[in-house]
Amino acid sequence: QPDTTATAIYLFRKGESSFAYKDGFQLVTEHWVRIKVLKPQGVSYADITVPYYSPSDKDKGQERASEINGCSYNMENGQCVETPLKRDLISDERVNQHIRLLKFSIPAVKEGTVIEYHYKLYSDYFAHIDNWMMQEELPMLYNQYKITIPHVFVYNIELRGKDYIQVKQRDSSIHATEREGSGAGGVSKDFTVSAQETTFISRNLPAIRQDESCLLYTSDAA
Repeated sequence: QPDTTATAIYLFRKGESSFAYKDGFQLVTEHWVRIKVLKPQGVSYADITVPYYSPSDKDKGQERASEINGCSYNMENGQCVETPLKRDLISDERVNQHIRLLKFSIPAVKEGTVIEYHYKLYSDYFAHIDNWMMQEELPMLYNQYKITIPHVFVYNIELRGKDYIQVKQRDSSIHATEREGSGAGGVSKDFTVSAQETTFISRNLPAIRQDESCLLYTSDAA
């Protein structure tokens, strides 16, 4: 049964985490989101805030937000009108000496609008991988999270509400580059690292209630 109280609905939410290697590992997590606004109160989902770790001490590892884009889709006079996210609607502000906030607002959003956005987070802190929520405060038609982990790492994986989550695994690999030698005489060496790709999928999940346990994927270095 459709949720008649929902102010908006996730048409899909997708994430992909993988490891890049260039003289050391870095975790890259990419996000894609598409939401349809069902009621006037749902326009608040056009305002997105992404906290990330960025210590003011530059000698420490960093996270970095990149490749932010988005748009809105509206039907006007029988035509689908796309309004892109402009750079002046994106801000990146420091909250304290550890955390920065990426903020952006999708324009031209009203009842009936489809919101779409994408961003990437690059992290030096690959010992911890953020939880991935399979169920959210809005109904979710499709949710997919894919992670490719090199075999040199071992993570503890915990699934809550696993009866609703489909899991697929396959062998994979990542491309790696390492520089040997210093200065002008240094050369870059390319190689591959074996890995395992795991994909988690859920479909047609209702909005999570305040009194029930979240469905999530969590991963910490063992």
